[in-house]
Amino acid sequence: MESLKKTMLLVPIGGLANRIFAIRAAISFCADYHLKLKILWFKDWGMAATFEELFSVRKEAGEVEIIDAKWWHYFLDRPRKRTLWLPWFYQRITFDACFYEKDLYGQSSFMDWYGQHMSCRSLYVVQCMKFYQADRTFFRYLLPAKNIREEIALQVAGFSCHTIGVHIRRTDFLQAIKESPLCLFMAKMKEVMEKDNAVRFYLATDSMEVKEDLLKTIGGGGLSLVAHLCEGILGRVSLKRWWISTRWGLRLRFSDRPAVPIPS
Repeated sequence: MESLKKTMLLVPIGGLANRIFAIRAAISFCADYHLKLKILWFKDWGMAATFEELFSVRKEAGEVEIIDAKWWHYFLDRPRKRTLWLPWFYQRITFDACFYEKDLYGQSSFMDWYGQHMSCRSLYVVQCMKFYQADRTFFRYLLPAKNIREEIALQVAGFSCHTIGVHIRRTDFLQAIKESPLCLFMAKMKEVMEKDNAVRFYLATDSMEVKEDLLKTIGGGGLSLVAHLCEGILGRVSLKRWWISTRWGLRLRFSDRPAVPIPS
């Protein structure tokens, strides 16, 4: 009977947070619908680190297997220019149904698509976002790699009981630049400092200019800095600062802007 169980192969794509969103959704979906889950992690320009370099999976995750892709997984990579679109033909033959990242925009929802393919035994899914309501206890399933946990512990040891994580993303995220200008961050941080002069901020950003401006405005005494490194390129550093910002993050809200995208 085990061999007859439905399976899903997920290829998470994009940067670290995008992949986490997709994996969270897949683990929750497969747990709810009793599917066996295999995740194939491709190291590429968007995430230049293997899964093993970043995480380990706990047994509580259930039937989840995460594999760092090798060259022989070529035909399981998502169809794109880099792969000459050839995997598309192989996947259509090998899997009963395929759901690609672009399909999420064409379908009303992933669940609508699944409703049309519930009888399928094997599913191939490529995603970079939360396509299913994720389990809020998801982080009990993933554990950062040992060396990253040590770095996180070292950073957190210097936190006061009034530390707030602030994630300001720039460079390639045009929506964040447009909808969340630095002046709004500064105003909110000053407002918090006026209410609590003991507060300290842990800044995670991919812009040295942002750090310099905040140092001038907030002052070094109220700001802890993370090394200036580009998020999608150095995965291990991205994981460290994302994990810390997630645990000690503050979702800043402005009256005329959407919420600043800090994981909650």
